[in-house]
Amino acid sequence: ANTLLHRQRRLPDRDYQRLLNRSRITFTSLSPLDLTGTRYYEAMASRSLVLCQASPLYEQLGLFTPDEHCVPVREDLADFDAALTTYLDDDEARRAIIDAAYEHVMTHHTWAQRVQTATETIRTQLLG
Repeated sequence: ANTLLHRQRRLPDRDYQRLLNRSRITFTSLSPLDLTGTRYYEAMASRSLVLCQASPLYEQLGLFTPDEHCVPVREDLADFDAALTTYLDDDEARRAIIDAAYEHVMTHHTWAQRVQTATETIRTQLLG
């Protein structure tokens, strides 16, 4: 598997999906340009708890709410071990965030929802 990953420079989609589905917790961070990628939503939709880089952007852009839909950790990762241990040990707390994140993503962040939002925005801009 490691040889395959090095040759392809990324995990094949099916293997990535299986890995997410098996993961209780996923860590992701903003891109170098402070963009959120699909990894956040894929992990949430796979019912994996998302530990992510703390940032005000999530709420400012209306993407999701830290501590409700994900667990923010400091950029220097000083609190990463504590957060990881807490949510590995506390199934109830982990499940509450996972369930809220899943509902939020399935309601607001599916590709169908994104297309609908884009279509409405374009119509509004064109039709006034």
